[in-house]
Amino acid sequence: MNSTIKKIVPHIAAFFILMAVSFIWFKPYVFDGKVLQQSDNVQAMGMQAEMRKISKETGKFPLWTNSQFAGMPAYQILYSTKNQLKHVFKAALLGNHMSPPHTAILLVMMGFYFLMIVLGVDWRIGILGAIPFGLSVYYMDLVIAGHSTKLIAIGYLAPIVGAMLLVFRKKYLLGGGLFALFFGLQMYANHLQITYYLFLCLGIFGLFKLVEAAKNGTLPEFGKAAGLLIFASLLAIGTNFGRLWTTYEYSKETIRGTSELTKANVSSSGSAQGGDGLSKDYAFDWSYGKMETFNLLIPNFVGGTSSKSFASDRSSESFKALGKVAKSQEEAQQLAQQFLGHYWGPQRFTGSPVYMGVVLIFLFFLGVFLVKGMLKNWLLLSTLLMIMIAWGSNFSIVNYMLFDYFPMFNKFRAVSMAMGVSFFFMVGLGMLGLQEFLRKEVSVANKQKGLFLAGGVTGGLILIGLLLSFGFDYGMDAPKNAALPQLLKDALANDRAGLLRADAFRSLGFVAVAFGLMFAYLKLGFKPLFLALGVGVLAIVDMAGVSSRFLTSEDYVKKQQLAGISQPSQGDQQIMADKDLHYRVADWGSYPFTSALASYHHKSMGGYHAAKLMRFQEMVETYLNDPGTYSKLYGMLNTKYFIGQGQRVSRNPDALGNAWFVPNYEVVPTVDDEFEALRTLDPRQKAVIAEKYAAGIKGQNFQYDSTAQIRLTSYHPDEMVYQYSAKSPQLTLFSEVYYPPSKGWKLYLDGQPMDDFTKANFILRAAVLPAGQHEVKMVFEPKSYYTGETISLISSILVLLLAFGGLGMYLKNNGMPEVAHLPEGEVVKKEEVKRTVSKKKKKK
Repeated sequence: MNSTIKKIVPHIAAFFILMAVSFIWFKPYVFDGKVLQQSDNVQAMGMQAEMRKISKETGKFPLWTNSQFAGMPAYQILYSTKNQLKHVFKAALLGNHMSPPHTAILLVMMGFYFLMIVLGVDWRIGILGAIPFGLSVYYMDLVIAGHSTKLIAIGYLAPIVGAMLLVFRKKYLLGGGLFALFFGLQMYANHLQITYYLFLCLGIFGLFKLVEAAKNGTLPEFGKAAGLLIFASLLAIGTNFGRLWTTYEYSKETIRGTSELTKANVSSSGSAQGGDGLSKDYAFDWSYGKMETFNLLIPNFVGGTSSKSFASDRSSESFKALGKVAKSQEEAQQLAQQFLGHYWGPQRFTGSPVYMGVVLIFLFFLGVFLVKGMLKNWLLLSTLLMIMIAWGSNFSIVNYMLFDYFPMFNKFRAVSMAMGVSFFFMVGLGMLGLQEFLRKEVSVANKQKGLFLAGGVTGGLILIGLLLSFGFDYGMDAPKNAALPQLLKDALANDRAGLLRADAFRSLGFVAVAFGLMFAYLKLGFKPLFLALGVGVLAIVDMAGVSSRFLTSEDYVKKQQLAGISQPSQGDQQIMADKDLHYRVADWGSYPFTSALASYHHKSMGGYHAAKLMRFQEMVETYLNDPGTYSKLYGMLNTKYFIGQGQRVSRNPDALGNAWFVPNYEVVPTVDDEFEALRTLDPRQKAVIAEKYAAGIKGQNFQYDSTAQIRLTSYHPDEMVYQYSAKSPQLTLFSEVYYPPSKGWKLYLDGQPMDDFTKANFILRAAVLPAGQHEVKMVFEPKSYYTGETISLISSILVLLLAFGGLGMYLKNNGMPEVAHLPEGEVVKKEEVKRTVSKKKKKK
């Protein structure tokens, strides 16, 4: 028992050390009761408002929502699941949901520490690597923006890799169970792009192991490990099968799917009209610049961030020049807002540089030159691959090929996020490099050679960046800056150059200190732990120093201030006084199709989501961006109110209600014709239907009943009930966005199933209702959700049994594994150094 306690104490200590670092780093959040604004989470809460309200009333989340984009599947916004991994997921975040930053970063750190232990790295080096890894500038940017799912998905990169390595080390049950668990948890975080990038790299690892097994004659062992990992992957996928199936089904109807329109090749939304997936322009819109990649070493190489301006720095040349060229305070503010930002790189804007820590990069190169074997080659190749993917359209020779030919690659955008994955591989190799440098089995000659090469490459790259700084125009030749006064141009260029050069010298200083510590270790001889602590603390100070530039006390606000964002305005309150069951609002007082703030209080025409329904986005691009001209098209979606500037509310006289009988209809040959007909359509008088959707309607001669009535009597996003009376069969339009009946929406007439509705006016649901007085019920019953969740429940139980059963059996049979330690008393002996030096002299 004492032996077991001794083995587990370091890991307990590691947990509390990392927890202390994370909690103290986010002190205002944890201890002062403040919060981060996290714009994406603010938007998410708006999107979820209707769902949470209904869940509070009924105890169940709806599967459809009308809170944004005139309607979409709710499980794309907030997913209610039977997946039992949700309990482990929440426990790993200390009982929190995803948005609290301190527990998310703690998860990132602990995941990395787990991998270090699997790799046999000294547990203290594991801690010293985990801290700067977790305090990454890029991860702080994710925290500020509220990209919580992405951050949590990154947190599971290291545990997945660690579990895979256990499998290939023949710890089959333990490794396979943990692999299924960690992979399932990453998928639960629901950021498939990060998972996709990871599995590209795991596939490369598999190829490396296959070649190695073929050379060594161990193909049966490889087959056993690979087969187990495939089985574990399928189980993990099964735990999230409901979410994956519904997402796959939904994606076919979105801008990531195929458009029914054929006249345009590419829409401005990024949808590949007439094709499958996103357009290249949209997918690679956020591509990292190749030259910009120097900011991995020099944070302010291209200015660092778009959120800072020299106009607020009274000591800057730009501030002084602004006072001379601006003729008024108003002009000064306009110039400052448009031109005086720090960032001048190729991206439209950026929250922070992907600074990877110059000390960590120095250790990475040390690993490149010191570590031997397949694992080193894989970590290096994965680092480079992720950087190349992040370059996007700036490295089109590779990325366009992947986009055109590699499965699913064209479903993802913002490829610059691959930099965050490359950082994981880079730090992993760096920690192995430090461990190798401290191992007594490695000769001093090799250590010295690796040290000089790593220092030379790292320092050389910084010097190249510094030299390049004397040849840049700092964005002054960009067309948007053509009208700037020359005095202001020169001042701005000088300020940007100053930022770059200051950080270049800063990085050189950190590399020099790290190099000096390691050189002193070789020359003077002292305990390896002292060197590990010195270099580790240096890496932490380096990373924390830059991260603190972007996450500051100013980013925290009082909870009441954040809550105020979601409080209804005077205009909102005016609209909310209307107690009709179901109508929509278009908020033109903000950015209607990129903001979900209106969704806090209304069934909104706008919203915030990465995958809008294709039909709706095409309506936005052609018609809905002009509400004045196309108020009737807003009206057919029952948009009853418009909010304008200054929260001015106006009522739409063309709002048609929840459903209506239409006197006339026209069948047109193609969907393009249907879409074009909307320009002059009066939806109250006429429906236009594409030939492919007109099978149950074409040729029918409806006798329009002017006395017929239909009204919505009960509203729930998943179930809308209508009462109607008509003397003859009527062609009926519903003010609901069309979503294929095969994917969930069903019609019931007096409780009995009836024929599925069809599509009219490009985006609406339409049906033929028989004569008489009847009840029509529209119910959302997606098979993909209900069947998928059954599979998720069964798979998640199996994964938990495999993971915890495998862990229990391993501990029972093997006990707690030994903790890796550096050789505490081992020092580099001066005699060994002298022998190395004398050998070099003899060679000369």
